[in-house]
Amino acid sequence: MHQVVALNKIDVPEAREKQEDLLRALVAAAGHKRVVALSAASREGVASLMTKLARLIESARKLPSPQEAAEATVCASCTHLRSRLHPG
Repeated sequence: MHQVVALNKIDVPEAREKQEDLLRALVAAAGHKRVVALSAASREGVASLMTKLARLIESARKLPSPQEAAEATVCASCTHLRSRLHPG
């Protein structure tokens, strides 16, 4: 799954104090490192979020569409079946 996880409200003192622990927990729960701490109010970390989103979008564009992946799977299966039905 393509996602970026955002820890918001880091401008709040209680969140700031727990930020490192919260980030570690979010990375573990998400199963990836696309996690960013930010404050929408002060805009701290927003640039980092935008950068991570841009990278994620760019990498997703390079992946085949689900339709292309399905067609490739069907095509590979057909080739395998043809070679078994018509050896040589």
